Amino acid sequence: MMINDHSVLGLFKKVWNRLTLTKTQDEMEDEIQKEKSDGPLNFFHMNTIGVGAIIGAGIFVLSGNVAANYTGPSIILSYLIAAVVAFLAALSFAQMSSMLPISGSSYSYVYMTMGEFCAWLVGWDLSLEYAFAVATISVSWSAYVRSFIEMIFHIEADQWILLAPISWNQTTQSLSLTGSYCDLPAIIIVFTLSALLLYDLRATAIINSIIVVFKVVVILIFICASIKFIHPKNYHPFIPAFIPRDKGGPKYGAAGLFHGTTIIFFSYIGFDTITTAAQETQRNRKKLYLPLSILTSLAISTILYIGVVSVLIGVAPYADLSIRSPISAVTDHPLKSSD
Repeated sequence: MMINDHSVLGLFKKVWNRLTLTKTQDEMEDEIQKEKSDGPLNFFHMNTIGVGAIIGAGIFVLSGNVAANYTGPSIILSYLIAAVVAFLAALSFAQMSSMLPISGSSYSYVYMTMGEFCAWLVGWDLSLEYAFAVATISVSWSAYVRSFIEMIFHIEADQWILLAPISWNQTTQSLSLTGSYCDLPAIIIVFTLSALLLYDLRATAIINSIIVVFKVVVILIFICASIKFIHPKNYHPFIPAFIPRDKGGPKYGAAGLFHGTTIIFFSYIGFDTITTAAQETQRNRKKLYLPLSILTSLAISTILYIGVVSVLIGVAPYADLSIRSPISAVTDHPLKSSD
């Protein structure tokens, strides 16, 4: 059976047109105008959403691991370099959110500029990104719950319900069985916050703001209280000598600094979350609130990051920070030193 070349080309053209189907800016703006109600979120809510999304696993988990295994004290530079790159991306988001204050974040922006298929890819990519972020942060939260229980109640928490059944071994670079059943605290926090988010947006915004303010206050207290325990010798050498792969590397040196930076950039993921709440923002202020809150939340997070890692490195030797809860290690270090 002969296949008509014109029919094949016609089919290919239809598929291509469908994949590259875009929406104009006017069509996007018409969707905004159809919104009948005013959203409950104001500028403060948007900032707490941004800061809450940004400050998470990056400072509570990754900082210690990266400092111990890749950068040493130069992790401070890694955070600064990653912040510059993040600000460039944030400027793009700020520009797009002021032009199109609509929900969907990157999905909507790519839909307008590159078409439906690329937007579909970006949408699923964002979903996977948030899924991995939730997994990482919930596991970190579980580690801090364990540290809290052991520190306050002086009891050793049951490992069977505090670790995932499978973990990644950094030394052997392979998966290994832990002998545990599940990470129960991580499961509980994910389901609790998901239920709250589905229940009521206004209540979620208020509770999120309270949690974020509390988190920022605790971080500031941690920084201020730890300053007097800083040992300047812990910052030297600021960029440790390079260690090749055959001797336990590669880590430290310039290579370790930039390797660590690529991991640290994960710490700044989250400012784009603000744009997903565009539809719930006060209608007449969207074009002002969205870009400003993206930049201010990123600036606040960067300042807090630099403060925390400077204290982490100053209080405890960077080699001691390769654990799931480095801040707990730092708070314990002055007590161990005094003993």
